[in-house]
Amino acid sequence: MLSLASPALSAAELLYIFEPHCAPCRAFDHDIGGIYSKTEEAHIAPLRRVNINTIHGKHVVLGNRQVDVNTDIIGAPTFILISDGREIDRFSGYSQDELFWMSLQRLLNRLPSS
Repeated sequence: MLSLASPALSAAELLYIFEPHCAPCRAFDHDIGGIYSKTEEAHIAPLRRVNINTIHGKHVVLGNRQVDVNTDIIGAPTFILISDGREIDRFSGYSQDELFWMSLQRLLNRLPSS
């Protein structure tokens, strides 16, 4: 398991690309959205909601900074792990909580360790 004390991990974020009328996004919000911030994973990679309608190509604006992702985001939900302003990896879709947690662990395992 990843250590919460690692300085390299504190710069990570999990971008949750959603679309307001997306049924799988609503299911994710219902199943996981309310509990994510209370998990160990949230300490490693806090969840940041990003409306897909605000993204232009490979440019995701996060407050006063921009993150360039590796490829265009073509659907919602898409979950993109970023660290130090760059994309580490991603997965798309949501059908059930167990698959989400397994996919997220795969992403977190790709974070650089200090």
